[in-house]
Amino acid sequence: MAERVKHSLQLLMAFCVALLITACEGDTREIVNAVDVGRLNLVSIQIDNPSNGSVIPLNTSRQIQVSGTNKDGTSGINLPSTPLFRSSDTSVVSVSRGGEISALKTGDATLQALYGGLTASIDVSVDVLTAIRVEGNQMPDVCRTTTDLRAIGIFETGDESDITTEVTWSASSNARVEPLTNGVEFAVRDTEQATLTATSQGITNFLNVDGQPTIEQITVTAENEQPDQEPTVAVGSNLQFNASATWADNVAQPVTQNITWSTENGNATIAQTGIATGVSQGAEVASGVCGDDLATGTRQFIVVPRPTVQRIEFFDPTQGNVNNPDARVTVTFRIDAGQNPEFLRSRVLFTNGTFEDVTEGTNWTSTDDAVVFVGNTAQDQDPVPDRDQKGALTGESATTGVRIDIEYSDGGTEPFRANLQIIVNGAGSGT
Repeated sequence: MAERVKHSLQLLMAFCVALLITACEGDTREIVNAVDVGRLNLVSIQIDNPSNGSVIPLNTSRQIQVSGTNKDGTSGINLPSTPLFRSSDTSVVSVSRGGEISALKTGDATLQALYGGLTASIDVSVDVLTAIRVEGNQMPDVCRTTTDLRAIGIFETGDESDITTEVTWSASSNARVEPLTNGVEFAVRDTEQATLTATSQGITNFLNVDGQPTIEQITVTAENEQPDQEPTVAVGSNLQFNASATWADNVAQPVTQNITWSTENGNATIAQTGIATGVSQGAEVASGVCGDDLATGTRQFIVVPRPTVQRIEFFDPTQGNVNNPDARVTVTFRIDAGQNPEFLRSRVLFTNGTFEDVTEGTNWTSTDDAVVFVGNTAQDQDPVPDRDQKGALTGESATTGVRIDIEYSDGGTEPFRANLQIIVNGAGSGT
């Protein structure tokens, strides 16, 4: 209740501040923005671009980018409407209603954004651009693309500032360069050296980057796939695909982490790590694209129904199955009396003939813990090492009439059950 009252007071305060700003500036946006602050639980806003301390080239313009942070600490939240903007010196930097700033003369200014009673501000400088330095990785990755490319502005005062998104980029005929919101992507299409150029206000500079041979083939394979068999993955399960590229000079290299992955039929999804997840039964194709020449490799696979559990059984990791798997009858298992536990595990048999160890997900019980104690916890909290571990059997005294029961649920209406008759030999008898 107190938290709700506190939040309501915060909203009221933000609304009142917005009304004051509205009264002073005659802009009704702050009333709308105050509603958004409450709806999104915003506690602060940030000016993301330009960054604090940025140097802006004289006679250029750029768009202010603002985001919010909510009371849970989530940052980078997009604001539904436009904040109010102010400049401390409009003769140095003017700012439009929509947030576009223009660098009008050399000097310093403070930019402020207001949103529903929340404020953020940064300091910027305007200076004359005298030179550009282009920085980046001169060897693109195996798919011949990279985003490691920057333009650094050098100003009359000697200050430097990142102007990557403010310059005009161009490339030689054997390359492509494309501005992104947070940098620049480029690709080289052949073995020849390529030139990438940044230009602003008649000032230019370039970076030469190495080329690579043409990709001749992309080969896509499924992990552990068998010859002459299409890979399969069950609905809800994962299958790792790997890719390798072969270049014109016959050099081959893994590109699983570098290519762009996709599926074609909607029966599975695939992550950019090459891990496919079955969604619905049917045929599917995993595709990987590498480089600007769009070299593509594919591998067809089948999404099969999710296997269902047929039964649960006891399993001795040292001797094999201790149940009769056909008749499913109770059999006898011998342990020695004493403080050292002996171990069994449980596993389920699926309709596709595969097994899965489910020891940790099985409920283990004994008909008489005073005679045979069975562990039923994943964490060892007993003074005797491993005594509480699931499937650990400790014989407390010699006897023949104790039964161990196991129960496992796969989410169906009825759990799967099995039991095992235990004979406890005299201490140290081993018979």
